[in-house]
Amino acid sequence: FPSHDMEGDQQAPTQTKIASLRSSYAGTPLYLFNDLTIGGTITSVKDNIESTVAYVEDETGGIAIHFDQAHSLKPGEVVRIQLQQGTTLRERNGALELSTVQLSDVQVLGWDFTIAKTYTLTELYQGANKEGQLVNLTDVRFTEANGQLSLYGDRIISDGQRTAIVRTHAFASFRNQLIPTHKVNITGILVYDQGTYIIMPLNGSSIRLAYRDWE
Repeated sequence: FPSHDMEGDQQAPTQTKIASLRSSYAGTPLYLFNDLTIGGTITSVKDNIESTVAYVEDETGGIAIHFDQAHSLKPGEVVRIQLQQGTTLRERNGALELSTVQLSDVQVLGWDFTIAKTYTLTELYQGANKEGQLVNLTDVRFTEANGQLSLYGDRIISDGQRTAIVRTHAFASFRNQLIPTHKVNITGILVYDQGTYIIMPLNGSSIRLAYRDWE
């Protein structure tokens, strides 16, 4: 038999899928006893997300990474992240995150164009939990829109059947934008908390009028 060169196979560590990491969480903080590697594409920007947090998504799911310091990762960057023993998988503000991750354990490998999956609000609630993923929600209305309320805080959106929450933090650049009174499409990162989806818009242009009526 020809000898097989194993050296090349051992260069890249085996990556743990984000979905399997998420499924190992049972409701209480979980400490990693072994070093693990995850990989994927950065989907968040540092406007409506804390400067120490980035969301990474692979083909199986997405998750929040809470670093030990502010990061400069950009959306579209493909990363490999070494999770050291002692990294914690826990919930914070309703979102599952990997905390105490060293920024020095992130390796940027390249760039990839991520297209957010598109859902109606009703479709969002069907199937598996999509927390941590970047999505595009279509044809929703802000139920509290009165021409005076700003986006800041938790605002309810509806498609006439299901509801979700749009969350804009105090540090977001667009917190003072008025809630649109028309139907909108919203691009953002999902959190799933107590049976309700929360979407965090990436920036001020993530909420756009839905021109469906004009077509």
